[in-house]
Amino acid sequence: MIRSTVKLNLSGFDNFRKQLQQGLAGGGGGEIGAMFTKWSARYLAFARRRFATLSAGGNVPAAPGDQGQWPQLKASTRDKRAGRTVTRVNQAYKHGEISAAQYATKLKAARGRSKRARLVHRVQASVGGGKGVLRDTGTLFNALTSGMPGNLVQRIKNGVRVGIAGPDAHPGGKASIADIAAFHNFGGGRLLRRQIIAQPDQQTQDGMRTDLSVCMKRLLAANKIKG
Repeated sequence: MIRSTVKLNLSGFDNFRKQLQQGLAGGGGGEIGAMFTKWSARYLAFARRRFATLSAGGNVPAAPGDQGQWPQLKASTRDKRAGRTVTRVNQAYKHGEISAAQYATKLKAARGRSKRARLVHRVQASVGGGKGVLRDTGTLFNALTSGMPGNLVQRIKNGVRVGIAGPDAHPGGKASIADIAAFHNFGGGRLLRRQIIAQPDQQTQDGMRTDLSVCMKRLLAANKIKG
């Protein structure tokens, strides 16, 4: 009788499984951590592209819960923006930050800029242009960049959480950047909905799938497993 014994070294598979479990659990970096870092960067790049397009009055492909466009600003809102320069000058004089002579000069210049801005806004609105929606200070748009105030990139179990969150204050008032973003993202009452955080487009999803494929191939190769 002939007998044969086959021994299989499964250490590579064991290591692969451990690395996969640790990576998905959010422990350490490694290939899984690098993949999620790429995913967060891809999503934020998509969110900025989408924001810039919608802010300028353009359209994006509609997605579940997202009509693919933002309501444009009312004329009264554009005029209010134009008058803020005058308001700032008045406040500076009231708080003693500028002299009476400086106040007179700055107020005249501010009124001129305000008048010109209102005219420009009306002309731009008539041709579909104008200063972007939700880009008065640039704070919300900048919050879609990793490391900027209001931005969130957080590793969680089986993934990464990306968006706008945290206590960073919005320069326009007492509310946080995250609060302002949420107000616009969901809308309600008289505030029209302008969704900021949306499902990623096909280009972004395809890039994420590529990142996943590369990650798995590298993990398999590192453990000497032929995929």
